[in-house]
Amino acid sequence: MYKKLFKINIDKMIKKKDVDGLIEALQHKEIQIRMRAAEALEHLGWVPQGDLQEAKLLLAKGDWDDLPKLGVSAIEPLLQAMKDEDKDVLQNAEVAFMAIVRSRPPGIVDLLIQALNDHTIKHKAAEALGELGDLKALEPLLQSVRYEKPLIIFDANNVYIPTGVEKAIAAMGEHAVAPLLQTLKSNTPIARETVTLALGIIGHSMAVEPLIKILKYEDDVFYKDVASLSLSLLGEPAVEPLLQLIKEKPAPFTPWNYAVKALGRIGDKRAVEPLLEHVSECLMSVGDTEKNSAIRVATDALGWIGDERGIKTLIRVLEERRGEAGHALGRIGGPALESLLQFSTNDDSNIRMKAVEGLGYIKEDKAIEALIQALDDKSFSVRLNAENALVQIGKMALPALRHTRMEHPDYREKSIKSTLESIEQVS
Repeated sequence: MYKKLFKINIDKMIKKKDVDGLIEALQHKEIQIRMRAAEALEHLGWVPQGDLQEAKLLLAKGDWDDLPKLGVSAIEPLLQAMKDEDKDVLQNAEVAFMAIVRSRPPGIVDLLIQALNDHTIKHKAAEALGELGDLKALEPLLQSVRYEKPLIIFDANNVYIPTGVEKAIAAMGEHAVAPLLQTLKSNTPIARETVTLALGIIGHSMAVEPLIKILKYEDDVFYKDVASLSLSLLGEPAVEPLLQLIKEKPAPFTPWNYAVKALGRIGDKRAVEPLLEHVSECLMSVGDTEKNSAIRVATDALGWIGDERGIKTLIRVLEERRGEAGHALGRIGGPALESLLQFSTNDDSNIRMKAVEGLGYIKEDKAIEALIQALDDKSFSVRLNAENALVQIGKMALPALRHTRMEHPDYREKSIKSTLESIEQVS
């Protein structure tokens, strides 16, 4: 962060010709003080002694276009500027910083490696190192997150969004695969989850076998989940080994579950038949926690694969209330609509609730009409899920909701109003 100077008086400094104080004020946390210090120094005829001082002066004046011309001398001041509270300063500093990085001046890698020690700018330095692609930075990057777990973020469509150091390492490309695999094979791998994710993002088939081994032999649940995600990112090269793993049906079921998750994310239809077979077997066992877990995972995967061959089995799962079959049927879409419509009026409120969740994935008039009717359900959970499902459908639901409000102003007035407001706000 910029230096905090207390009770600073630029006018007094000018009167005293306090050049040293004004030079220090160039890095004050307040932008106005930095600018006044720069103006005062120029008024006094001060000339920067070297590129570092010139960089600090340019930054204080906001001369962003001239900063990249100074090369590595501007890196340290720009890194500090990227901690600024002023959004314009932050944005301009990032642009100037990346302009220098892309020019690849001598010494840039070492400076950025050093910046990894500052947690407030570590990820900016990591991003720059990834773009430079120098394997010299691989070990320092891993060391910088040796005590951290990677942040796993998915978008609304369940697509993984790479972030952090793993994204930076992956940007190094295929020439990083061999050293990453070597790191993973060591007895005490550094930042193993980050390494695993980076391998998945890069997408090289050499990573398949070691990632499958993680599913089979590791005990750490988070590590297995990361390996499952990485295998899904690898896509086609991982499908056959994953299919083989689920055909083996290993006990305990945990390795199987994570292989199924990966296949579901990949969306490969070759997994449908073995999944349906296994779900049918598990449904025959009542009260088995492990098999119920397998049903939930397989149901979710079938939904993401989206093959209508799964509808019959998913209906059975929904009837027995043993998985998230409503979501899965909804993801399959139109072919599952009639089944979901029937379940939305089932006597069991839990089944109605799951059916309503599924209808939120289907942007058709029949689904919207059923969801509006569900706003009057006697179960609060069903009503709440109906609101959420209509918001999920979005703009397409607005005409029907507005028509209902106009024609039947007393019909669930609060629910209709809040749903309309939520959709309009999201839109």
